[in-house]
Amino acid sequence: MGFAIKAQIDGLGQVLARLQEADKKVRRKLLRQAVNEAGKIVLAAAKARVPKGATGQLRRSLGRKVKVYRSSGTAVAIVGPRKGYKIDVDGRAVDPVHYAHLVEYGRRAAAVKTRKVLSTGKVVFGRKAAAVPAHPFMRPALDSTRDAVRQAMTRIILEGLEAR
Repeated sequence: MGFAIKAQIDGLGQVLARLQEADKKVRRKLLRQAVNEAGKIVLAAAKARVPKGATGQLRRSLGRKVKVYRSSGTAVAIVGPRKGYKIDVDGRAVDPVHYAHLVEYGRRAAAVKTRKVLSTGKVVFGRKAAAVPAHPFMRPALDSTRDAVRQAMTRIILEGLEAR
């Protein structure tokens, strides 16, 4: 996935303390389930906020993945554009992984002195690139869903501990 916006969900101290009392295998499974559900919530919010653009490929490419690090027991949800959504636009391959960060953060104007900088080697796109304003979608999605993520993670962990 192209760019990273890191965040930590606070307010789960008591729930995670109870989770630490559980068996290691159970702890890893419940943590994975909770983080997976949190990733679903953030992904839905990001898809709702991403600008459609000319092709809509960026929205289609958004996905999630959960990774649990065995050594530390840390679980991470990775939400962002996935590879494999490349399409042909006006004779060139466009992949959302390569431009999602430009949508999120924008781009300043650029002027080049050589023709090779803004070219593919065959097609020259010009010597100037205009500034593009930012259209954040990942950070606002995360910020707006913090409470829902916290509640979902708490619910899944507590239900899992009670079921055992």
